[in-house]
Amino acid sequence: MAKQTIEDDLPKQKVVLNCDRDFYLTGENIIFSANIFINKELDYDLSKVLYVEIYKNNTSITKAKYKVINGRVQGNIKIPEGLVSSNYYLRAYTLYMRNMGPETFYNKQLTIINPEGKIDSYAGKYLNPLNVVSQGDNLISNIANKGAVLFSNEFLKEIKQAYIIDKHYDSISNLRLYSNGLAEFNFIPEFSNNYSLKLILKNSDSILLKLNDVKPKGILSEFDYLNKEAVIVQNIIEINSPLKIFFVSPYQNIVDNKEIIVIDTITKVKFTNSNFPKGINYMIVANMENKILSIAPFYASDVVSDNNINIVCDDIFGTRNKVNVKLKGIKIDDEISINVSKAEPQTNTNPNTLAIELVYNPLLLNTDYETFDNNNSELRDQLFLSFMINKDEFYEIDFDEVLAKSNSNDNLILEKLPEIRDLSISGKVVNKENSEALVNQTVYATVLGENPQLHTYVTDSSGKFIFSLNQLQGVKDIGLSIDSIENVNAEIIVNNDFSTRFPKFIDYPVLADSSFSDFILSLYRNQQINYKFEKIIKSDELETDIIPFPFQNPQTSILLSDYIELATMQEVLNEIVTYVSARMNKGKIVLNVLNDRTETQYNKPLVLVDNLVIFDIDELMKLSPLKVKKIEVITKPYTLGSIDFNGIIMITTKAGDFGGMRLPNATVFLKYITASPFSYFEYPDFEAESIPNQQPFFANTIFNLSKTIKDNYNNSFSFYTSDETGKFEISISITKPDGSTNTSRKIITVK
Repeated sequence: MAKQTIEDDLPKQKVVLNCDRDFYLTGENIIFSANIFINKELDYDLSKVLYVEIYKNNTSITKAKYKVINGRVQGNIKIPEGLVSSNYYLRAYTLYMRNMGPETFYNKQLTIINPEGKIDSYAGKYLNPLNVVSQGDNLISNIANKGAVLFSNEFLKEIKQAYIIDKHYDSISNLRLYSNGLAEFNFIPEFSNNYSLKLILKNSDSILLKLNDVKPKGILSEFDYLNKEAVIVQNIIEINSPLKIFFVSPYQNIVDNKEIIVIDTITKVKFTNSNFPKGINYMIVANMENKILSIAPFYASDVVSDNNINIVCDDIFGTRNKVNVKLKGIKIDDEISINVSKAEPQTNTNPNTLAIELVYNPLLLNTDYETFDNNNSELRDQLFLSFMINKDEFYEIDFDEVLAKSNSNDNLILEKLPEIRDLSISGKVVNKENSEALVNQTVYATVLGENPQLHTYVTDSSGKFIFSLNQLQGVKDIGLSIDSIENVNAEIIVNNDFSTRFPKFIDYPVLADSSFSDFILSLYRNQQINYKFEKIIKSDELETDIIPFPFQNPQTSILLSDYIELATMQEVLNEIVTYVSARMNKGKIVLNVLNDRTETQYNKPLVLVDNLVIFDIDELMKLSPLKVKKIEVITKPYTLGSIDFNGIIMITTKAGDFGGMRLPNATVFLKYITASPFSYFEYPDFEAESIPNQQPFFANTIFNLSKTIKDNYNNSFSFYTSDETGKFEISISITKPDGSTNTSRKIITVK
């Protein structure tokens, strides 16, 4: 059953990210710029944090957060040193986008090579020599049937000829074969016949693979996305009979539906007013009882009005030469990302990895497939194959139920609210035994280490809490604690900042053959040189107001080293620390603080050990005084947030490790990743002597720049070639004000 997961009137958010390359070595930095759009406009308010991850096999390899400023982010993320050589993915998303699922995130495939290690072992689906699929579960007689084949890269090299034969071994149709491993076939089968795919290999061997059986009657369909036209081809439905057409989006909700009348063997219906979200959508043809008769996938893309972005510059340069580049075809308010890097070796055998992503994950929405053309037969092949992988889920849809649900007002509850308050920690307090929410419970959050902070929050009616922590830098240790509740086993559940859900990518091997050997070696040399000479300049430091620890100017501050050693904490508090008493009451030790001005005695003072709030006084009494450095006392009432405290006792241990105390089970510690600042790499200007002439300049990315075009005179830039000769690629990625994208490339030679 397909679930309704997004309403039409909810804002649609999109991340467009451009990084400097697709091919990296371990230890390198991925330089990127990103724009966040909401309903095809730059997002200035809805999201303040961008989450970026490198991942593989449903596991995050490294991750970082970046503050979004005016809808934009510019930064870099470092690839860990110890990775094995393999294909990985880079993704970027906001907290709000997590409501829609990982398929809506920006996703990009990267190849990462460890020059000092082996290539990852591979046992994935691409070891199968070929996959075949036709439009329907069976071939339909007397109407044109289309189909597609996906060959593995190695198997493709062995094929000399491929075609369709009938039961008499007569050739019926040749396969149209492409270098990326995809092929298409198109023929009209007969019911009394059966058909096979015949492959002739280069060693003269032949292979036969039987195709689907032929049914006497049936229905096939296609959707022409550019013309918004459905084409129904059938030999089973009576003329003037009704059918239903449903459009299911990548979000798995119904975008549009209509009843049609079959007027002939071929029926065409326009859907000019339908708006389809980016990604693979499905047109489903059903009868009036909602029985599915045909499914046709189609790719909806962002339409870019002008694709003729031209890069104008010379073709050949010397080392350390200035390259002046002019761009033609860009417009005011276009965001451009400029990257100049070593050109990868060009091979004819590498499959189109974009096609692989489409075939095995047809729900991707935020990846920009810049090479796609909806009139291209390769794209149709990819869609047939995606249909092969995903068609089964549609046969259980109750369209009437989904339509009814889509018209209701309670079909979606946003679990991840727009992150307008910047960085935060959120979660929920529940009864561990029955998962019931614990309301009106005070949660304490302590930022441990240097420059500590203490925050409080009272859980709401659903047991939730949230702490805003915008003033932090780096990775911080955070401690969360709550007071014990009688007869309740309380648990603090902290929401994961980063998504733990991943799209369904099927792994495939690194396709770096022997032609890449010299390329990888030169990358490695450049990387080693850059370890010494590369420099990162921070362009926009994070605003981090240092928040003082709330409890300042204590009335008592005792260094235990100034006093004789005592055996127990109870003796220390009673004999040394003024204004504090520790007395037995009904078999338990109770702490009291005396207000030095009003002579009022407070019971249940707030107690902190190494700035973490603790409540188990009996456990505190087990702490050895030899491990304690300092005890401070505030005797006056104090308000923090909405919480009032009557007396505060602060204990600091020598090692800052809580003195080995056993902390309550509900206490939670976490490493909190704060936001990285905007950053960019500084590149040499040899005319200005920004680096000494004797300093070598070797880099895998020799120039990177992101900027917004503000006037007609801002469409040029310049950079310097490095000390390395060879071919370099200038890549210009254009992001339009509505979030649509375009890319142009040019190869230059350095001699």
